[in-house]
Amino acid sequence: MLKITQAQMDVFENIQLDRLRNDLIIHLDKYFIEEIQHIEREQLSQFVMDVIIEARSYGVEIEKQICMFLNIKVLLKIYEPFNQSPYEEIVDILNNEELGSPTARLDQLSEIVDSYLEQIAENNL
Repeated sequence: MLKITQAQMDVFENIQLDRLRNDLIIHLDKYFIEEIQHIEREQLSQFVMDVIIEARSYGVEIEKQICMFLNIKVLLKIYEPFNQSPYEEIVDILNNEELGSPTARLDQLSEIVDSYLEQIAENNL
């Protein structure tokens, strides 16, 4: 029987985190180039890793969900953890398990962000 040690599991985890971080940076380069153009690559890499860790702290574990979480942060131009910003409503939604799965909570946040961005666009017309 093959036995995998904790050290080996840690290596696999780090490889997966690096791959996810790189995939998310590619995603940002493709869809949010204007929003991230002022951020140096090293800072962007650290920001993405911080977002992954923050997302996981809210139970957001699936890659697609983490990408959605990242999109929300970039669209709102929030480059620090939600719990260190004046977005109590966001933290309440992310922590409210009564709203359902992490995907359901992220969907609700997406609706709020869409509404917020629509208001901004209307005010800028």
